[in-house]
Amino acid sequence: VYMGAQIVDMVPPSGVGISVYSLSTLGVQFSEVVSVTSAMVGANYSIGSEVADVVTVSGSMATLTFLPALTAETNYVISISGIQDMSGNVMTGTATLPFTTSGLGGTQITLPGVRTFSSREIVINEIMADINPAPSGLPPV
Repeated sequence: VYMGAQIVDMVPPSGVGISVYSLSTLGVQFSEVVSVTSAMVGANYSIGSEVADVVTVSGSMATLTFLPALTAETNYVISISGIQDMSGNVMTGTATLPFTTSGLGGTQITLPGVRTFSSREIVINEIMADINPAPSGLPPV
């Protein structure tokens, strides 16, 4: 329990990371929880002349959808501005985060209730077969 003077947040949020979920969906991680009102404005996120079409926000993460989709195997830079934290501090200037869509040009895999995955994103390196009773055709253990 802290009993000292009130600590006031004077630091604006910053973009600290980006996740590429698919050719049309990105995740932007901020340094702190951001205001949903400012973070849901698509014009606050741009890649060249394109702005985010759909934005959802949860805590310090914004999920962005760009339509049309980005091009596979391409380097991009996203520009972020106008985002406010929960204390009212607004980002100063424009933050830029580079990213690539390398490896996202393959087949999309969709699982019910789970985000979309791209080829080379899931590695299955072991399969555990239930051998009791042993199915026919398996080699001896």
